[in-house]
Order: sequence, then C-alpha cells, then structure tokens
Amino acid sequence: EKYQDVTSRYEDGLTHILPHPLAVLWVQAWASFSEKEFCENICKFYEYLGLFSISAILGQLEQDALHSVLKKVCKSVDRPQLTMGSAYNLLNRVRLRYEEHIDAILRLLISEPWENLLKSATGIRNEVAHQGLTSKSSINSCKKKIDRINETFIGCSRDLFEQISLVKPESSRYVADGSKGNFFNYQAASLDGLALNPAVTRTVDCREPLIDRGLYLVSGRSSEPQTAHRVFPFMTVLDTDAETGIQAFYFYNKWEKDIAKYLFVCPYPCAVHIKQLNDYQGSHA
Repeated sequence: EKYQDVTSRYEDGLTHILPHPLAVLWVQAWASFSEKEFCENICKFYEYLGLFSISAILGQLEQDALHSVLKKVCKSVDRPQLTMGSAYNLLNRVRLRYEEHIDAILRLLISEPWENLLKSATGIRNEVAHQGLTSKSSINSCKKKIDRINETFIGCSRDLFEQISLVKPESSRYVADGSKGNFFNYQAASLDGLALNPAVTRTVDCREPLIDRGLYLVSGRSSEPQTAHRVFPFMTVLDTDAETGIQAFYFYNKWEKDIAKYLFVCPYPCAVHIKQLNDYQGSHA
C-alpha cells in the first residue's frame, strides 16, 4: 500500500473537519513513503491528539478543579510536567471527579474508549521509542496495532469533529436583538482543515464575551447565540516571526529551568519550530 496515494489519504473524510494541527499531522502520516515512516508519523498524530484533548477539556474546568487535576497529574500548576501518558491520565481524573463540569458535546473526550485509545497509542509509541522498527516483522506488528486504533479513532471521532469547530475571534460587536436576546457577534478565523495562512472567516454569535485572539470550540452547525468553550493554552496559535504575520500552532512542551522560559513546539514543519515564552497563560488560570 502506498500511503501517498490520494484516495487512501482522504478516504475517511477527516482531513477537512479535524482542527488544523491534527489535520496536518493526519495528512503527513497518510502521505508517508513507507510503513515504517507511517508508524512513526501516526504515533506523532496521537501524541498531539492527546494534547488537543486535554486542552479542550481543561478549558471547561473551574479554577479549583483545574488546579487539583494539574497538581495531581502534572505535579504543578505553574510549571506542569507533561508526557504523552499525561493526556489519558488527566482525562481519566476529570471523568472520575469532574464529569458534570464538561459540556455534553465534548464528553467523548473524557470517555473510557477515548482514554483507552490514547493509552494504546502511548504504548505503541513507547515500544517504537525503546525497541525501534528495525525489522519487517516489527514494522508489521506495529502496523497491525495502529490499524486497530485508527479504526477506533475514525469510528468514534467523526461525529465529534462534525459538530465542533475550532475558532479564534478577531473582531466583535454587541447586538441587542429582541428575538434572540443580547449577544456578541464575532468575526472569527475558522481553524479546521488545512487552511491557516489565511484561514477561512466565519461568524459566531455568543452569549458571553470571548478573550481576544484566544482559541475556542464552538458548534459547527448552530446559527443561534451559543456558548463558546475556551481551549486551555497547552495549545495556542502564534506568529512564527514578527514580520511576516505567518501563524502556526504551538503546543506546550515543558518549563525550561535553565532559561526560565516555557517551551512550546510546533509539531509540523514551520519557520520557527520552538517558541520560548515567558508565560503560558494557564499559570494564571
């Protein structure tokens, strides 16, 4: 099977509905030139699916619950320690203790099947990291495991990503409407699929004001004023440099003690792979 084959790459239809960084990583995996490369790239996809999942879920929590979860799993609120396994452990703790805080549209992300999906992907990634893909038999074994989790992912995620859309508000106006009630009308960058520079613009009506240039998950179908779900800033969009205005997605990696900076990594090729930030915003949540 040639993973760069166009029909294989797009047959599941997820590319256009996944949040942008996941869509890019999904396409990169299916465009791999060998089964070994495919196994490595799809493991990377699931690593960042985990980071996306916890960013979506942690944004739902009130301060006390958020701090409790981060301290338990990541050892710190201000300087969290994250591994690939942190994702399913965080989601497990939220499900067991704070499920009622999570909006129904996002509860798939704290479900046992989703947790097990991420746990299985972490196990495969650890095997690849420790043992390598050095023979045809090891590649075939890895590929069979990946085929199973891909089938699970495609089967359970399509409805979720068809219902939600990742957006970044860019401008707003307050609307007093007798039929709909008062709401905020936003022009927002739609950050699903492969388009980012520039992104497609859409209109979103929200009951509450949004943080300027923050990331939110909204209903992809609603034409009525709705609640936008804040994305916790383990995932963010930043300019790659000050001059071009080209943007890329960056994910929290770690606190670098030696330089007293938070490191954020872009998981796909871009002009600046690592950003050093003074604050990741979540430290003040």
